[in-house]
Amino acid sequence: MSKNVITHFKCEGNMYCLVLKHDTEEISLSMVEAHVCKKLRVSESNVKLKLSDTPLLLGCDEKCAVCDDEDLCGYLLSLDKENRRCILFVEVIKRSKLPEKLSRAGKRSSLGMNYEVWHSNEDEIGDKAITLYGGDNQFDKKTGDCED
Repeated sequence: MSKNVITHFKCEGNMYCLVLKHDTEEISLSMVEAHVCKKLRVSESNVKLKLSDTPLLLGCDEKCAVCDDEDLCGYLLSLDKENRRCILFVEVIKRSKLPEKLSRAGKRSSLGMNYEVWHSNEDEIGDKAITLYGGDNQFDKKTGDCED
């Protein structure tokens, strides 16, 4: 019979209980993150969880980050005299649904291109190319720069 591991976590001001039906040594960080996401009803692919706890050390008020399986095992095995463990703190960080934008340096124009296309042997763009002009920009044919 496997031993159940019961722990409590706090997220956005609310307390939750997790019951993990495994031995302590079998529990991984990804398993806990999956259970937390299920409990919070959020998709694992849309969020990143930041886990931390306050160790049961005399005079220690600092939070300790739980970043890997070893940190998690240390948290799960840390019990006081009455077999209580401290609360696990969970911060939900939503992943951006939009790709990161590239910064534009100064007033120079920039071009984004697929790496494989850039190194291919095809030197010509072809008949489906589009030239875009925006605002009052003037294109300098000698330098290839777009000037305001």
